[in-house]
Amino acid sequence: MAPEDLIHSRLILIWGTNTVTTNLHLWSSVIRKARANGSKVIVVDPVKTATANSADQHVQIRPGTDGALALGLMHVIITESLFDAEYVAKFTWGFEGLCERAADFTPEKAAKITGIPARDIVALARTYACTSPAAIRLSVGMERHANGYSMVRAVACLPGLTGAWRERGGGICQFMATTVREALNLQAISIPAQWPEPERFVHLAQLGRALTDETMAPPVKCLFVFNSNPLVTAPNQNLTRQGLMRDDLVTVVHEQFVTDTAKYADYLLPATTQLEHLELMPSWGTPYLAFNEQAVSPCGEAIPNTELFRRLSAAMGYDDEVLLSSDEQRIRQLLQSDSPYLAGASYESLQEAGWMRLNLPDPYQPLSSG
Repeated sequence: MAPEDLIHSRLILIWGTNTVTTNLHLWSSVIRKARANGSKVIVVDPVKTATANSADQHVQIRPGTDGALALGLMHVIITESLFDAEYVAKFTWGFEGLCERAADFTPEKAAKITGIPARDIVALARTYACTSPAAIRLSVGMERHANGYSMVRAVACLPGLTGAWRERGGGICQFMATTVREALNLQAISIPAQWPEPERFVHLAQLGRALTDETMAPPVKCLFVFNSNPLVTAPNQNLTRQGLMRDDLVTVVHEQFVTDTAKYADYLLPATTQLEHLELMPSWGTPYLAFNEQAVSPCGEAIPNTELFRRLSAAMGYDDEVLLSSDEQRIRQLLQSDSPYLAGASYESLQEAGWMRLNLPDPYQPLSSG
């Protein structure tokens, strides 16, 4: 759901995110107005954050137990027949399996896992299921735990179970990356289909292991880091450091600062800041595109990621247009889309205005009917 539509919500369940601190414009311009119109705000968070202090209710959960809470809520919603049977039957799949899974998570069991009293779990389930429209605001806090994917998936089942997607102001408010991808012509700048598949993929969470485990084949001989500081952000920092210290590993870092990772680089290449390059920027969690005009010339030998890879591609003998096209060409290609979301948009119009909201239907309810 579009974040602006939280203004229509009667219940906003902020789950694992500190909106007052990290998303102040959403809190001040949307959620506060929704509260003034009678909306109730409940925060689920292990920490008594500024958002929790500002909410109508703080549900203080044990870290990493969000999946158990979601299943406990679904147990109550299912056993008390508070779910939307018609929506479930028409537009969801796996209901029987979900019932079997949730049956084991009684409020009492969920209470032992989460630290939330069973009566509060029952009350929250009834409030969520019986308030309409009800929205759940998620961000990335939950994802930072083991099994974070499964916990997010469990929470995301809730609006499908209650049919919250039916109404404007109901559903999940998280990212709008899928909507942006539908709008832009990503195919124009994608890797050609005829290119060979990579030898293998390594998940960033397994970087330390990939750099140190001799049984993993083929071995990683070169590490190229850009837009990231894995020594700080990847799990198992000591193992990642051990890998970066290998004498036979060539590490290249393209950065604006000498980060913790950059200190282990064999080659440290200067990167431009946002002020120094042209860029089309989708919003992280809203249906907006921004045109980032270069404001100043790059300092020293700093270049954008795109220019670095253009030069590297040319030096390696690749001549595919998708690798060598300029930033302006790529932005123009992205905007040459058949999607109605970009109707009337052009490089020139974005450059002049500086931003645009995707041309979404009003109201925007892509899951109101499945």
